[in-house]
Amino acid sequence: EVNFQKAKQRAIEQGKELNKKLKLINYFNENNKYLGYDFLEYLVKDGIDYKSLMAQVSQQTLKLLDKNWISFFESIKDWSKHKEKYNGRPKLPNYKKKNGKNILVFTNQNCKQKERYIQFPQCFNKYELKTNINGKLQQVRILPRNKHYVIEVIYKIEKKEKLNDNGKYISIDVGLDNFATVVNNIGLKPIIINGKGLKSIN
Repeated sequence: EVNFQKAKQRAIEQGKELNKKLKLINYFNENNKYLGYDFLEYLVKDGIDYKSLMAQVSQQTLKLLDKNWISFFESIKDWSKHKEKYNGRPKLPNYKKKNGKNILVFTNQNCKQKERYIQFPQCFNKYELKTNINGKLQQVRILPRNKHYVIEVIYKIEKKEKLNDNGKYISIDVGLDNFATVVNNIGLKPIIINGKGLKSIN
């Protein structure tokens, strides 16, 4: 068990800035206020469960928990004002069962993109997942289902810059006798390329 008051005091002593970053989370202080990701990470970072995973993976798990609680409190706030939108009072996020499974999130620091493959870290025996992604790898998520797992690959596609239409156009008409006729709308003289010479070679 974690002594909440001692953990809180250690956090304050080692970095007062931490106390300013407190957000929503399922740890409550003596004033019944909820604390956030930064404090929660400090509270559990020395635990065996946290250390058994890579740092980034453990952090992503805590961020998902933080997000779930933020969503819950926002739903409660909205429910108190607009009960007609809900079938009942929003429920607290549940604890996992003893043998329960949770989503696992790898960042691009854990999984590496190599051509058409994504390579998992050493703890997964550097397993390689074949994929056809055409962007920069961001995350790999492993989602537990009833009797199988689903792997989601999140990647970023660079958006190509769209050129503005300046109203200037050129048209190329490919033909037989005339290999190409080039016209435009900006006042330049049209160009006709004779194709008879090419036709005789053929």
